[in-house]
Amino acid sequence: HKFFDVETAQAMATFQKPENALKRAEELIEVGKVQDALDTLHATMQNRKFKNMWTTCIEQIMVRHLELCVQLKKMRTAREGLYQYRTMCQAANIGSLELVVQKFRKAAEQKVSEAKALQDSAVDIEDLEEMESPQMILLKAIQAHDTRQQSEDRDLHMHFRFLWDTYKVILDVLKSNVRLEEVYHETAK
Repeated sequence: HKFFDVETAQAMATFQKPENALKRAEELIEVGKVQDALDTLHATMQNRKFKNMWTTCIEQIMVRHLELCVQLKKMRTAREGLYQYRTMCQAANIGSLELVVQKFRKAAEQKVSEAKALQDSAVDIEDLEEMESPQMILLKAIQAHDTRQQSEDRDLHMHFRFLWDTYKVILDVLKSNVRLEEVYHETAK
């Protein structure tokens, strides 16, 4: 259970317009408070006042919300937001849901690509460092495992896991809508 500080809770309660919530979230991101920005956007999406009100600003909030979820690997928050957004879009603008889902999927896929590239570049660096002293070569041989390699593997695995969960959530959100069948099949590939 996460407890908000009083300032964050008051700020969330005072947003009269969704535009203000988006602006506040961007300000929080600029000062490095990414989790607080995500909490602000999530609270906005859950706010009764905006629950059944689709606008382009709400779409922008949802896209930013999902980008932050990918960045912080917060699948539960992403899932809750996406289900709420589907409810908002169902009657008003189903095309918006399609756009948001595609951006969510691309953001998760991009994160996996970045993690793969980071891991591949680490391998290239290790190749360049092969001109090591015999003592270092022996020391590495004696060590049971390379912790840096393990953490990179773990990070890549976490990104793949998040991507897999992203696909599952998208398929679940889209499964009951005939108008979004094409995006459903794109995701299933």
